[in-house]
Amino acid sequence: MANTEYLFDLKLMASIRIKAKTQAEAEATIRDILDASSCNAGLWPDGSPVLFEASIDGNLDLIEVDGNPV
Repeated sequence: MANTEYLFDLKLMASIRIKAKTQAEAEATIRDILDASSCNAGLWPDGSPVLFEASIDGNLDLIEVDGNPV
């Protein structure tokens, strides 16, 4: 009997550093890049790649500017 494929919708937490002229430019660039972005999260136990699509859902939380907490 073949394995059944299951699709789960889930939320992941990630932190991204980006250099930009303004916070607005940085946020816009991140949103553009992560709009249905193809990602690789390593390997499944059978050695095949863990591939998924990522998009931003909600606000971006600014936590540092030039290495300084905000």
